[in-house]
Amino acid sequence: MREAVVACVGENVVSDQLDPRFHLSAEAGLVVARYEAACKRLDQDQKAAHVATNRAVEALIDGLSLSVRDAGDVLGLSHQRVHQLVNTRPR
Repeated sequence: MREAVVACVGENVVSDQLDPRFHLSAEAGLVVARYEAACKRLDQDQKAAHVATNRAVEALIDGLSLSVRDAGDVLGLSHQRVHQLVNTRPR
């Protein structure tokens, strides 16, 4: 949209200064709001999954003395990924 306005009005308009507004129907606004809420939940779930993965790796490796390969099998991760998690956790 910015490029189209600059093309129509001329080079005197700085495209970064334009702030286009979209006028959505109530239905479209609801769909967009649901999308944004789903994205927020997904972000929260991904963060929670990361924490849970780290705790599981710690429990299997430190608590049960499993190898990274066995811990990977239990968690459905590659042994390389488990190795990364072990080496990047805080000491």
